[in-house]
Amino acid sequence: MSLLNTTIKLRLLQLFIGGTVGNLIKPFFAAVLTLGIGATVSGSVMILCGSVALLIGLSGGTHSDEIGRKRILLYGEWVRLGGAILLWAAFLQSEVNYVLAAFGFMLHSAGSAYGRPAGDALLYDNMNDLNRKLIMRLHYWVWNLTVLIGFLIGGVFFIEHKPVFFTLMFTISLLDLFIIRFFKHTISDRNLRLSDWSIKKLPLHLLRSDRRFAAFSLASTLQLTVEVGSITLLSVVMLKDNIFWTVWNVQILPLAFFGVLITVNAVVMLLGGLMQIKYLPQIDARLELWIGIACMTVGFGGLFQTKSPTLLILCVGTLSVGELFFKSSRNDLFAQILPVVQRGAYSSINSTLFRVAAAIAPVLLILYDWLTLDAITVTIAIMMIISGVLLHQVATSLKVGAASVT
Repeated sequence: MSLLNTTIKLRLLQLFIGGTVGNLIKPFFAAVLTLGIGATVSGSVMILCGSVALLIGLSGGTHSDEIGRKRILLYGEWVRLGGAILLWAAFLQSEVNYVLAAFGFMLHSAGSAYGRPAGDALLYDNMNDLNRKLIMRLHYWVWNLTVLIGFLIGGVFFIEHKPVFFTLMFTISLLDLFIIRFFKHTISDRNLRLSDWSIKKLPLHLLRSDRRFAAFSLASTLQLTVEVGSITLLSVVMLKDNIFWTVWNVQILPLAFFGVLITVNAVVMLLGGLMQIKYLPQIDARLELWIGIACMTVGFGGLFQTKSPTLLILCVGTLSVGELFFKSSRNDLFAQILPVVQRGAYSSINSTLFRVAAAIAPVLLILYDWLTLDAITVTIAIMMIISGVLLHQVATSLKVGAASVT
């Protein structure tokens, strides 16, 4: 019997096509706005879009628990489609309508955030002990693939071909609507009510009532903060210290070299992910966790201890291997934490952790003005170790719970 049923395969396909088109556009949209309406206004727009997406995303998972994953995915996709239409219309003429573009981007981001927890919960609904680790690794691998494709193609072509990309975004939303209809999931008879949007309905109470989930969330946020903050800080350090790479008498300037390092990260994640799926199908989550913590601590910390291009590439490779093991362990633990009746609500919080970490991560940049790079390296190590200890406790409690049941 196949470990992946039709719903899982379709959801992974949807993640791939939707994630790819999103990464073709969204990472570069702020730059487009800045060129048109200035940094201050565009920055404010992006903060507003992020805030709306955060709140909407927290609601989506709870709604999917109550009226069905499939319906919430459809609602989210219709909102994304509306956003794509507005973006397409905004850039259709030579005179760009930036107000329409900003509103369209906000709609598309909100639709994505609203449907994401329902889509994640749909995967968890179709997991068991045999396929859980495989599904989580495939999910993470597919997402990394969309990031690589999106950044490479979008970075080269988006600015000069914006209407084409927004047309593609619209087309993909139509295709997503078609795919979602084939998901096998029960839809509740009732529709959303105004009361479903109450602040009291947001699932933040789970962080108080479920201590294990709270520890998991804190650990994940610490790791993500290191991940996002270190990469951001690295680009600044490379520019400030003029760290470049000379290959065959060709000088690769700091930002271009930074792009090379990001590409190395993506390639290691993709190739390593395939090897992990093939050769380590059932490795213990705690062993995975500490391999990941060790590699990331050495890799992220090492970025700020050397100016050697070769060693920087080695550090990025090391931290990439660490991310593979850590994320595999973390995602596996999250799937085991989930209660049957609130998978969507838990997924809502889980999907917002990256946004929270992205908001906190600039602290490392601020510390750069106050601390030495050695002190920042120690800070990174402490954050990673705390993250590891917390997740180890979660894994141990799950083992103890499983043993007591049997």
